Amino acid sequence: MGTVTPDTQRALATKVRARGAAMLDCPIGGTVGPAAEGKLYAFIGGDAVDVERARPLLEKLCRRIEHLGPTGAGATLKLAANLTTQIWWHTFGEALALCKPLNLPPERLMSIFLDTSGAPDVLKRRHPDIAAALAGKDLKPAGFDIEAVHKDVQTMLDAAKSQGCPLPVTECVAEVLDQSIREGHGATDCTSLPAMWVRKAR
Repeated sequence: MGTVTPDTQRALATKVRARGAAMLDCPIGGTVGPAAEGKLYAFIGGDAVDVERARPLLEKLCRRIEHLGPTGAGATLKLAANLTTQIWWHTFGEALALCKPLNLPPERLMSIFLDTSGAPDVLKRRHPDIAAALAGKDLKPAGFDIEAVHKDVQTMLDAAKSQGCPLPVTECVAEVLDQSIREGHGATDCTSLPAMWVRKAR
């Protein structure tokens, strides 16, 4: 259920089958909160018969179960789904940096952006944390820290490289994340990423 490359999932499945067992490539969408509520999103690769065997357990964990194809298919779609979110953190930070001269309270900024066409689900769920980061508050404990984001983005780049698929925007995001970690922000919650851009703006 981890976020790894499709090649890693396929290699592991080969070893598992050699031992006479079955394996599903089943990374999930969601963090601790959705997991506790049984509202994860399962991206599954593997044999259909194994998906059906696992379905009773998966239904306790997940609000949606998608069997996408053979082993590696789950990892592929999970990386693609995560890619849009990881890039969004940075584009939203740049958007907020443009707004810095307005000196609007963070809560009002969040309210305005929530009512625009550029408001993804992650903003609807995490806007209080983003506002808190903009106000200079430290988010503890981190639900998903910048080091974890960096690991996922690098995994996306590794998967794309194996497919011969260029991801130039994602490469730029990886460089920015690497810089954030070098500056000592690796253990900071990812909702702080937009605030980092605002702090860098004059």
